[in-house]
Amino acid sequence: MGSGQQQGVGIVGGATILLFLLVDPWLAVLTDDVVEGRASDAQFRRSVVGLLGSRLAGTLAAQLLLVPAAGLIAAAARQL
Repeated sequence: MGSGQQQGVGIVGGATILLFLLVDPWLAVLTDDVVEGRASDAQFRRSVVGLLGSRLAGTLAAQLLLVPAAGLIAAAARQL
């Protein structure tokens, strides 16, 4: 199973790969659409603000869940 640190590295690595596979190509296509006039600057700005907002919200949610999740993990470890 591995240590918690090794598992954390795997989770972060997987999330980074998903980011580059799912978000970056979509943003690149949208950028091309703006340059070619198929999408407006306003639509592009809304999309970028939405991406930044979702990342911020995810970071804040992770911070709010960190302490309760750590407590659950500690309780489960005590039962072993």
